[in-house]
Amino acid sequence: MVDRACLHAVVGLLVGPWAVRNMHEVGAPIFLRDDFSLELAFGNYPGAVHPADPRLAYWSRMTEVQPMSMTEAKLRAAGGEVAYYRTLGQTAREWIGAHPWDFFTLCGHRFVEFFFPPSWFWRNLATRERFSGLGHSIDWLAALGGLATLVAMAPFRRAYAYILVAILAYSAPYVLVHPDLRHRYSISTLLIFCALDGSFRLFAYLRAQRHSFGEPASIARS
Repeated sequence: MVDRACLHAVVGLLVGPWAVRNMHEVGAPIFLRDDFSLELAFGNYPGAVHPADPRLAYWSRMTEVQPMSMTEAKLRAAGGEVAYYRTLGQTAREWIGAHPWDFFTLCGHRFVEFFFPPSWFWRNLATRERFSGLGHSIDWLAALGGLATLVAMAPFRRAYAYILVAILAYSAPYVLVHPDLRHRYSISTLLIFCALDGSFRLFAYLRAQRHSFGEPASIARS
């Protein structure tokens, strides 16, 4: 009972001031973040289904719905930040309800893009424009090697299965909205580590196989 009270007190001390600040600034006691509706609307709309230029569609949609692109008067006319986000979320949910197949198709594309981001994702980072090709290649190799290692090792080592499930579960919220390189930061290092682990294991296995094949020949020569 005491432990639970202490836990509630710690949580209250951590999120309470932020909720009070949000109540004062935006008119609602938001404890963490309130932009899920914005993210949902960002990635689920008619123009996202078959864009001729995905990068242009991305930036056009961001300019269209991102409140940072709006004047303060326009945001106030929309009812403020919280009301604006709720309106966007309701519009997105109505579109999803009316076009479920398009939504599932987008989710499939976003799942692939979360782990294997297209090259234009890297071109969005102006400070890394020169190294976008290198970053793109490293991302793909890390994802491919890391996921392959986890899938191959999961039947034999339970820890690998847990990591695989955790990574897939982590990707789920972003599959519903829209993929972005910053969404992958929490798992990028883990995927690189798993890819290296798989590479070392494969190298050791091939080396052992080569030695086992070489033994009969050496015995015969002796």
